[in-house]
Amino acid sequence: MTTDDPNQLRQSPRLRSFGYTGNYAYHFGSKTRGSLLLFRDEEAAKRTLDALEKACQHYAFKCLAYCLMPNHVHVLAQSESGKSAEEFMRYFKQLSGYAYKKRTGQHLWQVSYFDHVLRSEEAIRPIAEYIWANPVRAGLVTGREDYPYSGPVENMSP
Repeated sequence: MTTDDPNQLRQSPRLRSFGYTGNYAYHFGSKTRGSLLLFRDEEAAKRTLDALEKACQHYAFKCLAYCLMPNHVHVLAQSESGKSAEEFMRYFKQLSGYAYKKRTGQHLWQVSYFDHVLRSEEAIRPIAEYIWANPVRAGLVTGREDYPYSGPVENMSP
C-alpha cells in the first residue's frame, strides 16, 4: 500500500528476514511530507545535505551517490562498519527533519522510506548513474554536473 497522505501510516517496507546490518551498499529514497517541493528552498537543501554528511560520519557509512530532488531524496551509501542501515536512515531523517521543523515549524519527511540492498559490487555504478540522472530526466538541468544537490562530485566522473 502506498499513500501520499502524510498522516497515514503503512506497514513497514523492511524485509523481515534481513537484519540491515553488515557491510552492504543500500539505495535509499524518501519523499518529503505530502510530496511538497520543499527542497526548492536552498537553506532546506543545504541543511539536509549537512545532515546526510553527519549521519554518514556518525554511522561510518560511505556516501557513494546522492541527489536531493525538489520533493524527494536518493542516497546510495555503503556501510563501512557493519552498523545498522535502519539506524543510519532514522538518524539522517531525524537530524534533517528536526532542523527543518525548528526553522519552519513544519514536518520535512513522510513516514518511512524506500530501500534496496545491493547484492553485488557491479550494481553500484548503474544505480549511482540513475541517481545522478534524476534532475536531467526531470528537466531541471541539461547535464547532471549542473545540478547543485547531487554528488559527491568526485564520484560523478565516468
